[in-house]
Amino acid sequence: MGKLMRLCIFMMLVVLFFHVPLRSATLDPEKFLPIKHLYTDQELQELFYNMHFRPLERDDLAFSMLVPKDWEGTPIRISKEELGQESASLLSVAKLIAPEEEKGLASIEVWYCKLPFEVNIKDWVDFYLKGSGLQVLLRRVGTYNGRKVEEVLARFEQEGQSYLARLTFSRHGSRLFLIACSALETSFQHYARVFSAAAISFTVKRNATSEFAEPMKIYGGKRAPVLRFRYPASWTAKEPDVIPKGKSGVDISLRKELAGGQARTLAFLHIKGISKTLNRSPDDIVEGIKKDMMDAGIKLQGSLEETEITKRFSGRQMKAKRWSVLIGGEAGELAVAVFAKHDAHIAMGLLVPSPMSGPLAWMAGYRELEIAARDLLAESLAEKGRSPSEAPIMDPKKLVNETMYLLAEAIKSGNFAQFHKKLTMALRKGNTPQTVADNFKSFVEKKIDLTVIEGLDPILENEPQIKPDQPLELKGKYYASLMTVIFDLTYKPENSEWKLSNISVRTGPPQPPPGKKLEVPSRRELIRLTNNTMHTLADSINRNDFTPLYNHIAQIWQKEVSNEGLADMFSSFVENKVDLGVVRGQNPIFDNTAHIEEGQLFLNGHYQTESMKVFFELKYWMEGETWKLVGIHVWTEK
Repeated sequence: MGKLMRLCIFMMLVVLFFHVPLRSATLDPEKFLPIKHLYTDQELQELFYNMHFRPLERDDLAFSMLVPKDWEGTPIRISKEELGQESASLLSVAKLIAPEEEKGLASIEVWYCKLPFEVNIKDWVDFYLKGSGLQVLLRRVGTYNGRKVEEVLARFEQEGQSYLARLTFSRHGSRLFLIACSALETSFQHYARVFSAAAISFTVKRNATSEFAEPMKIYGGKRAPVLRFRYPASWTAKEPDVIPKGKSGVDISLRKELAGGQARTLAFLHIKGISKTLNRSPDDIVEGIKKDMMDAGIKLQGSLEETEITKRFSGRQMKAKRWSVLIGGEAGELAVAVFAKHDAHIAMGLLVPSPMSGPLAWMAGYRELEIAARDLLAESLAEKGRSPSEAPIMDPKKLVNETMYLLAEAIKSGNFAQFHKKLTMALRKGNTPQTVADNFKSFVEKKIDLTVIEGLDPILENEPQIKPDQPLELKGKYYASLMTVIFDLTYKPENSEWKLSNISVRTGPPQPPPGKKLEVPSRRELIRLTNNTMHTLADSINRNDFTPLYNHIAQIWQKEVSNEGLADMFSSFVENKVDLGVVRGQNPIFDNTAHIEEGQLFLNGHYQTESMKVFFELKYWMEGETWKLVGIHVWTEK
């Protein structure tokens, strides 16, 4: 199963529950799915491990959760080939079982699958439950430790015995995890709190950089009414050649390459903007979209319930219709939705295979309908007193780069005028370019060059939640060779732009980017590294010229210290004529195990020579592919 480490660490159980009602006929959720007052701090420390899992040594699959100390892990055998498949099939990646003497047959199992399309987790859970044979007793949604979850309590039979299972689903980009906690029905309440601790504390090591499971593009129409929305990069967008005045339109489709160079359309979204000056009613527009589809060869079979569309846009006025159809002789669905904006109607027609014949394409199609509609209808927020342009569409990483590159140039030049223009109006009123510069005075004084981030992609730690009525917070890091740049940026929409309302930036030692691990060098390499530094220091002291040592240290330290500064650090050695050359021919004795902390390699120890004992504390970080000195403390004893 890969590495499994047990650390007795207290983890806070953070819960935000629950804005959607729990569906139940008879069961008390607080008895079966408790979320309040589970354990005291002391109980958590005494009874639980915060267990870390890293299946197949992959950080993208790594996670942790609270598990009772007396539960045992069960080996799971999975292959890299199984995990690498573009499949929605669940694979077990961890399993723990309660002590056998408790006879409750209780277990906690973690399952994983990769979602190849932009899939709504609710759709996926619906589909999973329909085919699982489980009897659903309770179902709810909410947030555990910052991750959105779909949660189910279900009953199932196994070997003639009745079990209950608590299933907690969460999606992290293209990854879906399921924490499945089960026990005999007669014993389930005994384990309910234990199951809650595991479900709530579950944390993935690598957070998704976006709320979307795959890269997104932005379609920006040039004809009025203007159509502007995001769609997955795997979909293709095409405008009709001829569009009448007062209308705009685009078709986007998800296509799959087949053998022989052919391609098959798995899902198709037909979008139209229709000016209100044309006086078309929503019913007429629905009929128009239906006619467009039938003219393309789609055959209607019968009407379907409209709730599959309307439930996705609760609280919004719309006209919706849905039919079963034949698409090239295969069963499918046609869904049509018409929304009113202040100046136009937005009409959307979706063609997908039936959920049974093409479940992933069906889910991807409805999810894309939601994504596109959310962006297309952003202007209707004006009805609530907000500006139609308060939700500008943008690429979060591009927004971060624009801000950070501008800041880097401002620090380098000392001129913050351009950076000042990117602040919100309220922030500009309270700060001049000079006061903003004063906030970054330490960067200027230490000559910290943030331009090292240019050409790099920021790695976001949080999934951007782009909502017109809320600030946008983007947190993350740049993994540059000279340093790690950590940022926390908050934006607010203002005049069709995202303007900076708060900023926090700091730097640290170079860290490996996610997926790459820094390792402590071999003992032979540690000895070479230490000797090289100490011999260089000895030469600099003996010559009273610290150019060799200055050339030896990391570039980032060179920006903060000069030859003269290094000479001041070791002035007592020069004045007392301390000859550290006595360490030549000796190997260092390491007093503590070399270790890496926050990207820095720490070494400490001594040389035992005939004339004296030379102690050292050395600190390095990775610059490119080489460990370079960023800190040194040396002293001697007779």
